[in-house]
Amino acid sequence: FEKCYHPYLLMNKKRYAGLLWTNTTKHDYMDCKGIETVRRDNCALTRELVDTSLRLILAHRQPERAVEYVKQQISDLLLNKVDLSKLVITKALTRSEDQYADGNKQAHVELAARMKKR
Repeated sequence: FEKCYHPYLLMNKKRYAGLLWTNTTKHDYMDCKGIETVRRDNCALTRELVDTSLRLILAHRQPERAVEYVKQQISDLLLNKVDLSKLVITKALTRSEDQYADGNKQAHVELAARMKKR
């Protein structure tokens, strides 16, 4: 076998989280694939929220605390108690501006060009 997880949370194909075990006494770490904790196209708040929730559910076996944690984070967000730096999403162009098709300028390419001019 390749990996042994217990418990294991399967959300969709290629999207899962679980405690990875290689010995019988203690799990090695929480392994996450394809979900917000490992994806770079989400803000830091989302990554922290999902990571902490999964730890409470999988490692500590306390889903009720995970629900309360999420509710508290949403409340803090609505009351503007969350640092704005946790809400920033960064992106980068993979090619230079001239390598994109000329006919229809894509919005993100135009934005990058404008930001470059500043």
